[in-house]
Amino acid sequence: MNLRVIKSFYFEAARRIPGSDNEITGCSYRVDVIAAGSPHPVYGWIVDFGDIKAALDPLVRHLDHSLLDDVPGLENTAPERIRAWLLDRIQPRPAWLEDIRVLALTVDRFRLIDLPASAGEHLPDRVAFHFAAAQALDVLPADHPCRNLHGHTYRVEAGVEQLRQPETRAKLESLLADVFGQLNNAHLNQVPGLQPPTCERMADWLWRRLENAGLRPNLVAIQETHKNRCECRGD
Repeated sequence: MNLRVIKSFYFEAARRIPGSDNEITGCSYRVDVIAAGSPHPVYGWIVDFGDIKAALDPLVRHLDHSLLDDVPGLENTAPERIRAWLLDRIQPRPAWLEDIRVLALTVDRFRLIDLPASAGEHLPDRVAFHFAAAQALDVLPADHPCRNLHGHTYRVEAGVEQLRQPETRAKLESLLADVFGQLNNAHLNQVPGLQPPTCERMADWLWRRLENAGLRPNLVAIQETHKNRCECRGD
């Protein structure tokens, strides 16, 4: 029997698109730290999750809100190279450390998801999709981390009146597909109307696009990370 525990870390970063003319994109990244071994005879765990955090958190913070191509030691920004970069810097290597996984939470196509109403969260019937992009809030002070070029994997939710009506649904799907095409793998600072490209600005921008298309929005939500979310409502 092999016992393993996994602790996940997230960071938000930008990268240059290989083979492009210095084009920039970005996304969220997940780092899974895998610990293996036998449970401690007294404490019952393989390792204290606090010890995993102490070992990895400083390295992950070094990558967070960065342009990965500019990080010393990252010859390329593929997840396997980031994994090797992390493993090389955990010295001495803890006995409990089995491996590290790095996942770039990229988005390769437009996929619309139906979400039912949630009374507890005061959310209507709505649809959602994801996109990944780079951005920099360059209006912020020089020492603010969000001023740096970085990236996110965004979740967008949109609710409109008469969502289940076929004509309304078709118009909404077409509009959101166009939005995905404009934003996915983009540098959001270069998108007209999104300066500075905060999730608040993005929610307002999409709300107005829905209204201009003759749709009647009742919710637009932009989730920037797994912990941060902005909602725009009509009330």
